Amino acid sequence: MTKTATLGAVAALLTAAQPELMCRAYENADGKWLINPMFIAPKKQLADPYPCSTTAFTTSDGASAPLRRDDGSVVPDQKDTVS
Repeated sequence: MTKTATLGAVAALLTAAQPELMCRAYENADGKWLINPMFIAPKKQLADPYPCSTTAFTTSDGASAPLRRDDGSVVPDQKDTVS
């Protein structure tokens, strides 16, 4: 389960290990993301980074693709830093 909330101009995310969402949150391109571990049964920190540059985005036909920014550039893989 993923919970996000908009608090004024900030989006808060309780970690849920969904690659696209986590890539966007960790990159924090717009400076509006806060990441907080789940407080009930939290998942372990991932050993490998989120695969933002290869498979984090799901296309309309269900295929995996790199996650892209608004300018078309690819988001680099992001390390899971919340334990």
